[in-house]
Amino acid sequence: RIQGRHTASNLAGELMNTITETGIGDRVCSVTSDAASVNIKMMKLIEQKPGTIIHVLCVGHKLHLSVTNGLGLWSCKTIDEDDTRSSQQTEDSSSDEDGDPDDILAEAESDSDAEDIDESSDLAWSRGVETTDDRRCRQWGVALLKARANGRLLRQSSVASSLLSECMRAEGIVRQRVCPRDINIRWNSTYRMVQWYVEYRPVFSLFQTRCQALPKSDNLHKHFRKFALTVPDFESLQNLASVLCHFEDATRLFSGSSYCTLSLIRPVVKGLLQKCSGAGGRSQLCRIKDRVHESLNNYFKFCLIETDSGILHHACVAASYLHPAFADTEDEDSAQDSIRKCMAFFGISDSALDADDSSST
Repeated sequence: RIQGRHTASNLAGELMNTITETGIGDRVCSVTSDAASVNIKMMKLIEQKPGTIIHVLCVGHKLHLSVTNGLGLWSCKTIDEDDTRSSQQTEDSSSDEDGDPDDILAEAESDSDAEDIDESSDLAWSRGVETTDDRRCRQWGVALLKARANGRLLRQSSVASSLLSECMRAEGIVRQRVCPRDINIRWNSTYRMVQWYVEYRPVFSLFQTRCQALPKSDNLHKHFRKFALTVPDFESLQNLASVLCHFEDATRLFSGSSYCTLSLIRPVVKGLLQKCSGAGGRSQLCRIKDRVHESLNNYFKFCLIETDSGILHHACVAASYLHPAFADTEDEDSAQDSIRKCMAFFGISDSALDADDSSST
């Protein structure tokens, strides 16, 4: 147990003391952690020289930040009048005698489900998630904000939930899935929520139409005056789903491999970059692809581009080359050069390889 404050210097000291006391210094090559700033500072305090430890940031966390920040999934906080005008086709907002929406609308307007989820064990995954307003992501950000509000409404209002069930039965759906919760510590929770709206679009459209047909004083009517999903909103959710599905596949590949994660980073990220290239198009789908493409290049440049402190890059190249399924994704000469540099960094002599070769014969 760490004594004192969890500062970078204290963490670095405790790490090195533990490694020394347990006598495993010659067997520890790397430390993997999330991207919390204190962890990054801690590893910078540990000298990077041959035979020492290198820092590998959690690939899952980097993938999470690539998606959430690249697409600004949590950057939209408010809905402007222009965002709601198309959902009030027959309404005159100046004639609303009831004033501000009641408590149901106020609760639904929250942009986080933090009170629904115990985040204590995953707090680090919320660090680094950008929440400042980004106008470039506003079009799909508004759709996400409305989707979150409607999901909260369905969880908190038994009346809304019952009405949705009626609409499900009217559409011939016997068994319905509950709208997933959307939290900022799991990008795939956003994907599953978006998938739900795409799958149940006809039913949800019927549901919100029935809510809008209720008297103006009704809570559900008030809610959907602001949070009704429009045709462009549904199109935004569909576009997000069509991109996020590739990250779902990548996550499953990382999790299901029997080989070390390091060997998969380059081929998987390069595959994602290929899938998420919008080629500078002007459509919303192209803009979504271009943003996440840029974000991937930023968060995974350590494995894509050789830098001054590029031992981690060489480790990724070498690991990919040694993976039987992805060896042909690497240039042979460059990969063998990376293997030699990793051997030099970790103090592995050529004689070790010679011994292995002789024993195998």
